[in-house]
Amino acid sequence: MTLAFFTPLAMAFLALPFSMTTAKEASCTSADPSSCRDNEEGDEHIEMQLHRGVRKHSQVGEPEEHHAVYPYDLVKCPTTPPLKTEQMDGDTYDAIMNDFAEKFKGLPQQCEGMDCPVADVCGCILRMAGHDFMDYKEGVGGGSDACTNMAEADNAGLADCLVEGNEGATISEVYGKHCDKVSLADFVVLAAEAAMTYTREIYLNATSSDRGTFDFKSNFKYGRTTGVTCTDNQELPNPSKSCVDVERVFVNNLQLNWNLSAALMGVHTLGRASVTNSGFYGWWSDAKNSRRFYNNYFVSLYLKGWQPEQTETGKWQWGYSDANRDDDLEGHQMMLDSDMCLAWSEGSGEYKQVLAEDKPHSCAWSIPNLSHPFFDAMDKYNDGKFCNIVMEDYMRDLPGGHSQEDRKAQWASDGWYQEKHGKNAMVVFMEIRAACCNGCKNFGGRLGEKCQGYNEASGFPLIEKDTGEVTHPSGMAYEHVMIFANDEPAWMGAFLEAWGIATTNGFNDLTTLG
Repeated sequence: MTLAFFTPLAMAFLALPFSMTTAKEASCTSADPSSCRDNEEGDEHIEMQLHRGVRKHSQVGEPEEHHAVYPYDLVKCPTTPPLKTEQMDGDTYDAIMNDFAEKFKGLPQQCEGMDCPVADVCGCILRMAGHDFMDYKEGVGGGSDACTNMAEADNAGLADCLVEGNEGATISEVYGKHCDKVSLADFVVLAAEAAMTYTREIYLNATSSDRGTFDFKSNFKYGRTTGVTCTDNQELPNPSKSCVDVERVFVNNLQLNWNLSAALMGVHTLGRASVTNSGFYGWWSDAKNSRRFYNNYFVSLYLKGWQPEQTETGKWQWGYSDANRDDDLEGHQMMLDSDMCLAWSEGSGEYKQVLAEDKPHSCAWSIPNLSHPFFDAMDKYNDGKFCNIVMEDYMRDLPGGHSQEDRKAQWASDGWYQEKHGKNAMVVFMEIRAACCNGCKNFGGRLGEKCQGYNEASGFPLIEKDTGEVTHPSGMAYEHVMIFANDEPAWMGAFLEAWGIATTNGFNDLTTLG
């Protein structure tokens, strides 16, 4: 499983009905953190806790209490690792990047449908780093200290890339070569940068090296202190609370503005959500692009159609609804409410939250020619396609507008559009809608009959209306999403700034590489 890093998870660990407290468990609460590494039996106990959620014995009717399990307990090191990195240079940084790259290269390279190991591993590593820094609040605690309770339901699945499986492509496996000098807190950030660097190279190899790299190295600072235990971490964002929680965590706690918050959400290009871990299901991008680190997340938000759907666990999300989609090849694609709220609002003008569960009978889609036209997004980053069809000139030209009056004036039978293309604007509008909304030109009447049949066959609810204002979307960060979809360098610059803030919050004495 991998989520990039914005997912509270529904599945709690299975619990054993008895206590298994050991000397190791007791000694780990001492002032000497090295005592946590001296007992192999204790290490096995920690792993059992992680997988089975060993709980303290409770009476019938009392709430279950899970033991906390932290990354410091789980990640192996031949010696006692430093809690803080004292010295680090560029050669060490490069060596860590290369060691991770070798692990990633050793993974199976297939990427089709729901099978893409590189996307799974890299997305999981990014999610590990994200869950680490998203628990920050100034004056309270949290931040990139490699301290998050692995026994919490929110962190289900993170052990896959921290200590387990994936043919050795884990943080623990690589950390063992560097743990004598580098703190785990610094290393979790380095692991995420390695994942982004490697998947960026995959993207450049598939496109052009001229599209540039992320200079994480020049911006990296070391000296974070590893948290052996932590109790003041803030609650992670809940995607079903949409932009309310994006604002609480990203804007208020992490101290990012909406531009940087949207930019940081671009990590969702990598990886996927798993029903087993979160109750949600699907890639944020299509399968092959889920292992390529670029601006595809923003391209997908506006250049694809999305309809509410319910997973087998009962959770609501937005499913990819382009009529020409190929789920067998591209895999199941989705967005969460916390993604959609960046781009979409229930109305026009002032932002009004839109939730899949509250508005299950709608389709979120747009047209290419808005206030920030999506022509560059189509031609540079999406093979010239919009809602999975190549847009003819008359489709590209169909104008949006800041008001219905503006749109009606341009779409009138005596308006410039009809005169230029000899086509009725509303007919063209419905053509694009059909491409984006699972074949639905209209949602009612004779034209809507086939539409609703398509939706039923695809597992979507019946559709009754468009989501928000198609010709003028107004999500909380809609202008930023539009810019990032069209201009990858603009996103890259904003992402580096946001990443730097998020991964250094709470540490005032960090040092640049020597």
